Amino acid sequence: DIRNGKREGWGICAFKDRSYYEGEWVANQMEGKGIYVKSDGSRYEGYWQGNLQNGFGRLTLANGDVYEGDFRDGKMDGYGTYFYKNGSIYDGEFVEDEAHGLGTFKGVNGEFYQGEWQVDKMHGVGVYRFVGGAKYRGEWK
Repeated sequence: DIRNGKREGWGICAFKDRSYYEGEWVANQMEGKGIYVKSDGSRYEGYWQGNLQNGFGRLTLANGDVYEGDFRDGKMDGYGTYFYKNGSIYDGEFVEDEAHGLGTFKGVNGEFYQGEWQVDKMHGVGVYRFVGGAKYRGEWK
């Protein structure tokens, strides 16, 4: 719908770059629940506030990776699960698109880490199980 020259309510909008948004609008901004599909095939389905992903959502990237979890100001932020295309999984806390806080990584080949993360890397106290089954418990830097 268009009210006072602005998108309002539910609608679909196609953009010049061949991406599109289907969902709720408030005062010409993506607001509420909606789906945004980019021309590269990546797709976000979830909640919006002020034209940015905010709240729970599912992001499918063009490379096949998938993130399900919390978003803040357009970034993965809060608790979520990141499914890598190769089958590996990270489940835990994110800050501004990076694993940061407590989290668990399960590698497709059997490696496993549970503990603290900082800037997308194992950092702090944690337990790592190697492919052969050996374990290391300690601090990562």
